Amino acid sequence: MIQQLSRLIRTTCLQKQVFLPKFISKKYSTEAQNTTSIQNEPTEKFFVKLNKLTPEEKKADKKYRLLARFGPPLKNLVPNPNPKTVQAWLKSFTINEPLRIIDISSYVFTAPIRIDIVHRVVTYERNAMRQGTHFTRTISEVRGRAGKAFPQKGRGKARVGTIRAPHFRSGAIAHGPKPRSHATKIQAKVWKSGLRSALSSKFAHNQLVVVDSLALDSHKTGLCFKNLTANGWYDEAKKDVSSQILFLLDLKEPTPKDCPYKNLIIATKNIPGVTIKDVKNCLVYDILRYKHLIIDTKSLLYLTKRLSPIQTE
Repeated sequence: MIQQLSRLIRTTCLQKQVFLPKFISKKYSTEAQNTTSIQNEPTEKFFVKLNKLTPEEKKADKKYRLLARFGPPLKNLVPNPNPKTVQAWLKSFTINEPLRIIDISSYVFTAPIRIDIVHRVVTYERNAMRQGTHFTRTISEVRGRAGKAFPQKGRGKARVGTIRAPHFRSGAIAHGPKPRSHATKIQAKVWKSGLRSALSSKFAHNQLVVVDSLALDSHKTGLCFKNLTANGWYDEAKKDVSSQILFLLDLKEPTPKDCPYKNLIIATKNIPGVTIKDVKNCLVYDILRYKHLIIDTKSLLYLTKRLSPIQTE
């Protein structure tokens, strides 16, 4: 019963590309090497490469840390029924016509949409956005004299110390907020899983547009606005809505003059509801807030490389 349960866990984790602890990996690596029907790569090849590394290289190498902690993953033991890539249209930005079919990673753009993880990630990002500049005065900071306001006896009223007490008008605030950071922490893998879920949701609802190039020839706002409305990406009747189109581009250039997207940046400045952001600093909250997500092939390759699983070879 225990062996059957271990095999079931191993099969499920292999299909989802999850690392297992050492004792399970070593156990099934020996079984896989002894079987002739299933071709599996020998695990000695991993350790030969790792033994050649210096201690400094071992600390800096992320693959070594994963292999030293979890052991080498078994490949081809159970074939994955899901395809590695899915097909999508590569469109033209000016005429919105399909140019050709491209293959995109199914691990990134057709991942399971986990609403619970997306909620955690959006909460984490919005907590980091909070300024935390709220401030109230305590009894030692509020204005007013500190002496006894009225005599202790003889008035027929309650005893009064200082007029700066919280129960007096213009007095202090008891247990009020002070400037602080509202930022929380989240695991990097959870954040990447939330980003994959957001991209998969856009792809499933046909709201992810991949174009060949976003380097426009003209910086005229009228021409860009005409393209956006003609392609069906921008609804002029809802121009007051502040979230319609989001462009994710690679904006890390030495100077703004060298940026190939400078005409697009200038043309979309006066169009409400259109925002351009750097693909390296994109947030899950922004992707979900905008209706259409437009990226080029360069941004597509960056997202695929960043969100793909770690390769051990």
